Amino acid sequence: MFRWVLVIFMAFTVRPANADRLVSVGQLQQMLVTQHSKQDAELAWQLSDLRLTERLSDARLKDLEETLPGPKSRDALAALADTSAFLPPPQNEIPAEPAPDLARQRQIMAQVVTYVTKTIQQLPNFFATRMTTHFEDTPQLQLPAGLIPYRPLHAVRISTDTVLYREGREIADSAVSQAKKPMAVVQGLTTWGVFGPIMTTVLLDAAQNQLSWSRWEKSSHETVAVFRYSVPKKKSHYQINYCCVPNRSEYDGPSAPFRTLAGYHGDITVNPATGEILRLTLLAELISTDPISLANLMVEYGPVEIGDKSYICPLKSVAISRAEIERNHPVYSMPDPSVTRQRILHNDPDAERTQRILLNEAVYQDYHVFRTDMRILAGNEVPPAEKQAVDTTIPTNSGEPETNSTQATENATATSASSALAPTVAGSSEYTSGAAASSPAAVQPPEPEMAMTEATGLPDLSSPSPLATNTGFTLRTTTRLVDVGVVAYDKKGKPVTDLKADD
Repeated sequence: MFRWVLVIFMAFTVRPANADRLVSVGQLQQMLVTQHSKQDAELAWQLSDLRLTERLSDARLKDLEETLPGPKSRDALAALADTSAFLPPPQNEIPAEPAPDLARQRQIMAQVVTYVTKTIQQLPNFFATRMTTHFEDTPQLQLPAGLIPYRPLHAVRISTDTVLYREGREIADSAVSQAKKPMAVVQGLTTWGVFGPIMTTVLLDAAQNQLSWSRWEKSSHETVAVFRYSVPKKKSHYQINYCCVPNRSEYDGPSAPFRTLAGYHGDITVNPATGEILRLTLLAELISTDPISLANLMVEYGPVEIGDKSYICPLKSVAISRAEIERNHPVYSMPDPSVTRQRILHNDPDAERTQRILLNEAVYQDYHVFRTDMRILAGNEVPPAEKQAVDTTIPTNSGEPETNSTQATENATATSASSALAPTVAGSSEYTSGAAASSPAAVQPPEPEMAMTEATGLPDLSSPSPLATNTGFTLRTTTRLVDVGVVAYDKKGKPVTDLKADD
C-alpha cells in the first residue's frame, strides 16, 4: 500500500526534463480565456508548464493579469513573461516595412554613438527606488533525509533599495527586504551599469565585431529600430558575476562566486530619430564545463522626470540564470560535500550537477534629483527669517506692524535649517508675544521631564572676522548624508546620555 502511495506522489511531483509546452502569445491568451474558472494554485501550476515562443509585452501582461484569480497565478504569469523578454515580439508587432538602406543604418548608429558618448554624460546626480522581485525554482533532489519535490519558478521575496547615480557612477544603498522566504545571501546574477556603463560596453564591443540590421518593431507610441550584435569571448568586455556555485578546488570552501569574461550576443533597440537606446539584451555564450549554463540580461529604458526635466533612464531589468547548486545551500547541502567536489574536480561524468534557475525582475521608479541648497551665515549674524519674525511684532510710527511677505517666503528654508542645526539649551528664554504675556488667565502647563523648544538663533561661535551684513552667498552642494548633532537635556539641565534611536 505504501508503495502505491509513493508512486502516486511521485507522479505529481516529478517533472520530466523537457516538459515545457511551447505556446505563442495568442495561444496563451486563448488558454487563459478558457481556463478562467480554475483555482489560483491550479492555474499557476498550469502556467509554469508553458514556455513562450514570443515576447509578452508589458501592455499585454497587464491586460492578462486582470483576468487571473489570485497572486500565485499572477506570479507565474510574470515569471513566464520575464523568461520571454529575450525573444522577438509577435509577428503582428513587427511592421511590414523594408529595411533601411546602409546609409540610413549608419546614420542611425551614428546618432546612437552620439547619445551614449554625450547625452548620457549629461545625466544629473539623482537617486531612484529599485524594487526587485526574486524568483527561483526548486529542483527535485533525493537526499538521505527524504525527497525534495520539484517546484516550478515562483516568487520567493521582494527587496527594495535606493540606487544613487552620482558623477557617472551608480551606487546601491543597503536593501530593505520584505522577505517571503528568508535567505542568507542575495544569489544570482549581479546587474551592473544599467544607467550608462553597460551601454558603452555593448556599443564598443559590438562596433568592433558583428553589428547588423535586425528589424523594425512597434512600441507603445512609435516605430523603433532593432540591431543585432555578436561578440566573441576573446574580444569581450562583458564579465559575468554570479553568487554562488560549488567550488572546484578541493582546498577551498564548498562554494564561491563565479566570475568570468564571456562572449555574448543580443539586440539593441533604438529610437531612429534621436539615437536613444530603449532596450538592450545580453545573452552570454557559455561552455559546457562552466558551472553556469544560462546568464541573460535585459534592460528597458524610457522617459522619466528628474528635477522638472525629462531624461531616458532604466524602467525595468530582468536577469535570469541557471547554475549548479552551491554545496552550502541551506536546502541542498550534501552529506559529504568533499565527495562531490572531488568528482567535479576530476570531471567525473557521475558528478552531481543539479541546477537551479534564478530570475530577478527589477523595476526602477521614484526618480529624484540629488542636490541641496545651503546659506552660509556669519557667527554673529541674525538669520533673515528670525529677524523678520521679530520685526513683525515691533510697531512702527504709524502703529502698524511692519511685514515683508516676500522676504519671509525666501527665508523659509533658512529658518528650517537654523532650527534643525541649533541645539536646544536648557534655561534659554522663549519669545512671548505681547498678547500672551499680558493675559492673566493663561494656564501654564506642567513642566515635562523632557521638552523641545524652537531655537532662537545659531550657536554662539566665535569668528575671527565676523560679517556685519548678510552677503546673500548661496552654496549649492551634493551630499549623500547629512549628520545633525542633537543634545537632549532633562528638566534639571543635564544631558541625557542613554537615548536610543527609537527614543
